[in-house]
Amino acid sequence: MTHVGDVPWPNATKKRKVLALYLDYLLFGVPWSIAVWILTSTVPGLEREPWGARIVLFALLEWSILKFVKSSPGQWLLGIRDVGRVDPSIPIDQGGVRITKVVEPWLKSNERWWIILFGVLAILNGSKSMVRWTMWGVAMPFFGIELTEATSAVVMTLFGMLECAVGIAALRLKPIVLPLGVVNYGANLVSIVLSWPLLPQWIEEAQRARRQAQRLPVRPGKLSSCKQACQRRWLSFL
Repeated sequence: MTHVGDVPWPNATKKRKVLALYLDYLLFGVPWSIAVWILTSTVPGLEREPWGARIVLFALLEWSILKFVKSSPGQWLLGIRDVGRVDPSIPIDQGGVRITKVVEPWLKSNERWWIILFGVLAILNGSKSMVRWTMWGVAMPFFGIELTEATSAVVMTLFGMLECAVGIAALRLKPIVLPLGVVNYGANLVSIVLSWPLLPQWIEEAQRARRQAQRLPVRPGKLSSCKQACQRRWLSFL
């Protein structure tokens, strides 16, 4: 515990710091994927960017944010704050202050592990939805309507942003998480029901486009089994 005034603030654990780092990485992936998609038209082959380049750029950006801003989006979501306290072991000419990572007391005492899990998964899926159209760009049917690729990209991005908002509200324990969740998951459920007759064809096209993007051979038998598996998955969800 670290006292801020007269109020004890719990120290941030290593697990919490790592989770904050993971959230930063998820949020970083959105502009990164869009930037790669934009630059691919001028730099052929960039869509197969080295994994290491992404990690290095993220590490540099994260270091810069923590160095100059002192807090990252992931740390804010998990209530992690920097608190300075006088430390006799640190010379005065070096500041004489030790920075400690602490957690907002109210957030720490009211959160639950399943709320954190839900929030992280919502941000994970939302961030993926925001950029999935940059990978193989097959327009997904929406509320029973076949959309163009451009319109589908806009819809997927908006719903991805909405799901990220659900995750953010959950991690920050905001009451608005309930209406946001009802709107997001309710709309998705209704869209699946209305689009059910169009889903088999979309699943097959999406699987074909995905394998082509991964430079894997397209095997009709494999596509058929994938389509049946996806249909069973949607059916169990409904």
